[in-house]
Amino acid sequence: MNTETSSPSPYVISVDWFQVTCNRPLSQHLEVGLFLNGSVVPEHDKTAIYELARSTEFNPIYEHSLAVLFHGFQLAVIYFDPRPSSLAHTLCSVKISNRLLYSGNWAFYLVDICRALQWRIKNIGRVDVCADFKTFSGNLSPYEFIRRYLHSGSSGSLVPSYIRVGSNKYDTRGEKRTHWHASSKSNDIFHENDYLRFGSRSTGVSVYLYCKSKELAEVHDKPYITQMWIDNGILSTEDLKDMETPGFIVPVFRLEISINAGGLNVKRQRTPQAKAEVRTAIAMLHDKVRPLEVERLSVSDFLCQASIENLFWAYANKYFRFKSVGQSKYKQYWPDVRLFDVQLQPTLKPYTISRTFGTGVAERNASSCIRRLMETIRDLSLPELVSLDRAADVLERYSHLASTHIDRAVVLKVISALRQGHTFEELPRMAICSVVHLEQMKELINETIFHELRELLTDSDVARSVARFEAERAMFLEQSAVVDDFYNQYNE
Repeated sequence: MNTETSSPSPYVISVDWFQVTCNRPLSQHLEVGLFLNGSVVPEHDKTAIYELARSTEFNPIYEHSLAVLFHGFQLAVIYFDPRPSSLAHTLCSVKISNRLLYSGNWAFYLVDICRALQWRIKNIGRVDVCADFKTFSGNLSPYEFIRRYLHSGSSGSLVPSYIRVGSNKYDTRGEKRTHWHASSKSNDIFHENDYLRFGSRSTGVSVYLYCKSKELAEVHDKPYITQMWIDNGILSTEDLKDMETPGFIVPVFRLEISINAGGLNVKRQRTPQAKAEVRTAIAMLHDKVRPLEVERLSVSDFLCQASIENLFWAYANKYFRFKSVGQSKYKQYWPDVRLFDVQLQPTLKPYTISRTFGTGVAERNASSCIRRLMETIRDLSLPELVSLDRAADVLERYSHLASTHIDRAVVLKVISALRQGHTFEELPRMAICSVVHLEQMKELINETIFHELRELLTDSDVARSVARFEAERAMFLEQSAVVDDFYNQYNE
């Protein structure tokens, strides 16, 4: 995110939605009027007593919902008894109230409510992190930014045109306005857009840019959000006077990043010390270098404001990044657009796990490279030629396996069947996978490791990671055998 800057524009980052998925005791009975003993509330030295009350909130997945009250204030809503029969009966969920999210101790209440209910937090179901501001860097109005994106022109245009890095499928809302020119006695018609969205709820991450102050004025007023803007210098005393005028709206925009279960995967960045250890291992070539492991966001990533801001900038740097249309034919050489006056040094990176196990393109390219080397280098010995040929065959065989695009949903069904005690041979008869894919499934899922990790495979993304790990490990072992054979023959 980078271009000219002037005075920094104030902004504030907060969490606007937080919901977790949990497991509850099978025999637990919850009802209106039930009291629960919590822990000692920080800074109050009093033990919290939570009351379960009636809730009017509807959730399409769960049959029942109850509000959690503390001294009459609603802290959260709990959902339980899933409607779909495919979901475990013990599955439940906790959603923190919006007002509590704008306080500094909402994470304590989330953990304490789950502890009082004897619920075990399984993962995050949905989290919305957002930044509120009036202008982008360089006093660029969000209205002007949206206009430059929607009405992108040529690179020679006097007004820069923006394009998003990644997919440019978007949704927008606005209205047509007229502007009367007294001198020419004519009207100009122009479009004013104040909403821009990338992605949707069905994707792992969706991004929204919209006028939050307009939403508060027209839909539902939330004074605690307005007070947060005042406390952080986003609204000035002049803005407060203008807001007293009926119908007048001071535009405060919100960049909101909504993350659901499919977008929680991240990779933690290596520290300088860890990077030095990796370089040493590569230089000495005696130790296998471990890649960055994929993790999932958890409640611990939201325990302090610094961690929340680090997470927001990590996702914004990937999903809300733009370039200014330039003279070069290639987009990678176009200048980045700097939208916020911050130094982006996030310690994590969002990671997307694809729905299939790969296309085999990388393996085919590697095989082609090996065969070109065999034709180019004339002084290779016969053992070297044989070993290289065998390595190319391994890559070609694996590329054929990967190019079949085994869908991850099918793999999850296979894992579920194996968990229930079925064998691989029963899968075609159960119409879970075809005979053609049966051998590929055996390569992707190691039955022994699966049973050892059966307690960890309650989440679909973990199952995907294990299946992918097994496929990569099988390929690594096969390639290692070929390389070892090559070196043995070379040394002889």
